[in-house]
Amino acid sequence: MQELFKKYGKGGFITYSTISFISFSSWTAIMTLGVDMQPVMDHLSAIKKRLGFEETQTSQNDLEGWGKIGTSLAMAIAAHKLIFPIRLGLTAMLTPAFTRILQRRGFLSQAL
Repeated sequence: MQELFKKYGKGGFITYSTISFISFSSWTAIMTLGVDMQPVMDHLSAIKKRLGFEETQTSQNDLEGWGKIGTSLAMAIAAHKLIFPIRLGLTAMLTPAFTRILQRRGFLSQAL
């Protein structure tokens, strides 16, 4: 990630921030609308464990006392953190193209 930011500078940061914003906003909307995410969370936890990341347990029962908004935000944060490897891969894949687009449109300097 640091090498990506070193090479592409602001373009890498903008790409990562955009992907993170879309991810967190999407998860928050999904959780707020009341979609049962426990099967998805279990599947993402299993993938994360296989990849060697620390396992986190977040379940609806653990969060019952919080109320709907608190639960939705907590689940959205957990889901957002679980897909970090996916966000990182997308950032690495999209940064060069996204940076070129920003440079052509004059939002970033041409020098890399």
